[in-house]
Amino acid sequence: MAEHLLDQANVAAGHLLQLLVAGADTTTSLIGNVLYRLLEEPSRWDRVVADPSLAGAAIEESLRRDSPLPYTLRTVVTDTKLAGCPVRPKDRIVLSLQSANWDESAWGDSALEYNLDRAGAAAHLAFGSGIHTCLGAPIARIDG
Repeated sequence: MAEHLLDQANVAAGHLLQLLVAGADTTTSLIGNVLYRLLEEPSRWDRVVADPSLAGAAIEESLRRDSPLPYTLRTVVTDTKLAGCPVRPKDRIVLSLQSANWDESAWGDSALEYNLDRAGAAAHLAFGSGIHTCLGAPIARIDG
């Protein structure tokens, strides 16, 4: 019984450490990416300084254009096919969040450009989606 509780405590501690490290690294990347994109074109910086309400748009567009976590791993749970390729339960696949955020069919011909005025930029997948949405997304946005 005590050994089982110790195992559970170790698993919980591991999850907490993962959340702390993942959040610190990705938030640091987010802040660096936003500053880079704003300073890359000084008029962007000037716009945000003149109108701080644009800070949210700057963060969302940065998350879309330069996702701090460009890909994620998933484990397949049922037999299926991806783009005609069979995948089986327990197979590991890599999902490119950045590729989805640069998809021209979703974001238009300017998908690779950083645009403070992009409509719908918050629809990016930098924080995942559904049950796989990042737990720290709201805090990352506030930190940014």
